[in-house]
Amino acid sequence: MCNQTKGFTLIEIIAVLVILAILSAVAYSRIISTGPVNNQVAAETLKNHIRYVQLKAMNSDADAASGCKSSHGLKILANSYFMFKDCNDTIKVVLPGANSNEVSMGGSLSLSPANTNITFDRYGRPCSDLYGSTLYDANKVITLGTETITITKNTGFVP
Repeated sequence: MCNQTKGFTLIEIIAVLVILAILSAVAYSRIISTGPVNNQVAAETLKNHIRYVQLKAMNSDADAASGCKSSHGLKILANSYFMFKDCNDTIKVVLPGANSNEVSMGGSLSLSPANTNITFDRYGRPCSDLYGSTLYDANKVITLGTETITITKNTGFVP
């Protein structure tokens, strides 16, 4: 008869420790803060929405009879923003990818300057007034958390 002792071998113990180390590394990476990444994603989404509003303004006719030279614009609030149309910032339009007519930044992110209208004329140039008649004389800078978004004067380019 063979006399075998029961227990774990050194290789089995090392294998279990390696598996535990991998699991703890994955769990740790899921627990750490995703704030900076969420901020970047929100900034890229806002940039794309600004570009969309600019394209809508360039491809839609504004109601020139009422003095409106901007068919679409963007209203920036402290913690949210929305697209509006016909020089009326009370007519909200749902942006692509949004679940409602106002895109919320959540509790941790804020936009500045708040209560700002960004409109574009039919050439895609950014304007500072609701009616799209006064062009910006400098680049427009929007701050979202730690991210900075620049709208280039005269062209409306958003890098």
